[in-house]
Amino acid sequence: MKQFVLITLLSLLVSLSVGADKFSELTILAEKGDPSSQYQLANMYRTGEGVAKNSEEAVKWFHKSAEQGWPGWADIGVMYESGDGVSPNYRDAVRYFRKSAMQGYDDGQMYLGGMYNEGKGVPENFAEAYVWFSLAAIVGSDEAIKMRDLTARKLSPDVLDRSQQRAAKLFEEIKHWQAKNP
Repeated sequence: MKQFVLITLLSLLVSLSVGADKFSELTILAEKGDPSSQYQLANMYRTGEGVAKNSEEAVKWFHKSAEQGWPGWADIGVMYESGDGVSPNYRDAVRYFRKSAMQGYDDGQMYLGGMYNEGKGVPENFAEAYVWFSLAAIVGSDEAIKMRDLTARKLSPDVLDRSQQRAAKLFEEIKHWQAKNP
């Protein structure tokens, strides 16, 4: 039994050391401006993996990675929507989901569509929800396709047509932004 406890404690110490090394390496790279490291560091702070959970630091590092075109805005939006370490605020969640969506990230598009679908932080607007679900569906997300199709049933043929045109226009805007920000 003593041997089992010693082995377990040794394993725990080794994993903490590995976690600390990863945290130290990521911190150095993140501070030098590496967006991948910034994003990973943000996730560590958000989940408490290898470091004490710290939502303010998570938001800070998500913000830095997202400013360089990496994911991050949707993660901040989720934190505001759920109140994960920050005061819940649907309007702020929508703002961050929109930033993610306009960078072409399907998770931001899905979240934004959901906010319009449920009227959280924005007035309920099924046409706008359809637009964002449509954009997310382009990458083949089964959930996005399902939500797009369910939302389409709530729209008149005329509103559906205008929503499809708006989605196509936004798709071109997003492609243009991505081309300028590889």
